[in-house]
Amino acid sequence: TINRVPTLSSAFVESGVVTLQFSSFAASGGQFAATTSVYGGETAEVANSGGLNRIRIGSLLGDKKLPGDPLSLTAITTDTTVPKLDGNLARLGSTASLITVIQDALNAQFGITTGVASYDSSTGIVTFSANGKVYRFIPIGTPTVQVAGTVASTRSNRFSSTNPASTASGAFSLASRGIQLSLASSLAYFTDLKQALVAVDPSATIRLLSSGALKIYVNGLDVIAAPGSNAAGGGTLATPGFQLDSNGYFAFKDSTGAVQSLYPVFADVTVPDSTVKALDPAGSVSHNGNGTATLVLSGNPYTIKLDYFLVALPAAHAADLFWLDGAKIYIRYPDNTAQAFTL
Repeated sequence: TINRVPTLSSAFVESGVVTLQFSSFAASGGQFAATTSVYGGETAEVANSGGLNRIRIGSLLGDKKLPGDPLSLTAITTDTTVPKLDGNLARLGSTASLITVIQDALNAQFGITTGVASYDSSTGIVTFSANGKVYRFIPIGTPTVQVAGTVASTRSNRFSSTNPASTASGAFSLASRGIQLSLASSLAYFTDLKQALVAVDPSATIRLLSSGALKIYVNGLDVIAAPGSNAAGGGTLATPGFQLDSNGYFAFKDSTGAVQSLYPVFADVTVPDSTVKALDPAGSVSHNGNGTATLVLSGNPYTIKLDYFLVALPAAHAADLFWLDGAKIYIRYPDNTAQAFTL
């Protein structure tokens, strides 16, 4: 099946293996090989001007409920795609799935071989058990095939993640068996979170951002937070609700009694990062995965503590990229909201 738009042709392979030839493209120094195989259940995206853009896992329109196709979630809306993980892949000899890919990649990240990944196809959540602990992740975006030796990085274009065991930095990339995908730390049961929020505000909503963070609207407030991946405790039925963790951050206890911290993060860390770079091209802002961020300015690192809440952009600062109000520094977002932090 082929779909063509002005700049791109997408070709879905129903079954078997299709070999694509790009000899002239490869000869000109392109990053992809001259010959690339596309397996059943995969879609190749080819630029009409010549050259392979990518091979993604899943059907042409994402409507066949194949591995890699979008899941429909309840209790939460999303600004991104949460792909289906179960179902064996022809590329992997029809003996392994995307869950296997994630398990292998997480084991590599944790430096072990014994971690086990399981999957809830109704929520999209991956539970990873390793070293006597439980971690929870959600896949984000479209799984793709690594072509011509391209290597996945544990740093995405938006967030950094040096250790999935502790991070709440946002989405990070993993790769194994020639397939690359992104994960973010996650709660296991968004229905539990929605239950606790609706008890306070019947109009409360939860949105999963493309960064991996959660945007929670409750009692007229927008709260930005990312769950820590580690789920402590559990095994005893409990009423879902909020508490404080040992560091004074909000934590959520789900219906199984498992507790996960909810760390404040920037709604979009590219905004403060680009703001700092406007002042210092070598400057940067990145999340640390523990409710703080690191700002580097003029070669000096500063630890930032973030607010959970977004506020409406004050008219007096409509033209400002950032401003100081007391001890807090505010960053303006393009949607006319702002978020505060302290040094």
